[in-house]
Amino acid sequence: MSIWGFNMPSKKVIVVCSMCNKEFYRNPSDIKNVLKSKGHYLCKKCSYTRTKMIRTDIDESELCKQYLRGLSMLDLAKEYHCSLGTISRRLGCNDVIKRTGSERIRNAIHQGKTVGSMVGSGVGFTVDGKGYYRFTSGVLNGKFIHRIKMEKHIGRKILKSEVVHHVDENRTNNDIENLQLMTRGEHTTLHNILRTGGSNGK
Repeated sequence: MSIWGFNMPSKKVIVVCSMCNKEFYRNPSDIKNVLKSKGHYLCKKCSYTRTKMIRTDIDESELCKQYLRGLSMLDLAKEYHCSLGTISRRLGCNDVIKRTGSERIRNAIHQGKTVGSMVGSGVGFTVDGKGYYRFTSGVLNGKFIHRIKMEKHIGRKILKSEVVHHVDENRTNNDIENLQLMTRGEHTTLHNILRTGGSNGK
């Protein structure tokens, strides 16, 4: 394989870190990017060290505490004005175990964040045949996301006589502002009115 006049190998090859002279493996695509930018190879440790030298204003101890308290890596990246990669490396080098996909979703739900922008199925959630989001793993497996968000919002379990209504009738829009708690009777009456008015109820 030849790229910009260089003969590139098809498998991982050994390269040398330009800071510590340690040998490590890199993919041909990574080598291509280095040749294109005329940069240098850096091992994971030296790459982190260089980043740390550049960003000395990040308090790693506080950053780790904030992540463990529930802030997402995106929240932290915005707060510290850096990339997600920088946050991920700092957490990893401090032996912080990062959340799985389903844990990230549950954490977002408990913080009142929307998952309405999710389309289709993903890690930890799915869209059922009626168009509602459900959890597919953990202690919340099978439960509706919009009901869990409402329970978090009101601070109690939803009663059997209650339902959670999507105000804009979009079942994937689980913003708390779009969710309304009402009795089953009120919900039936509302949708009868909507149907009579020419609107398609859920």
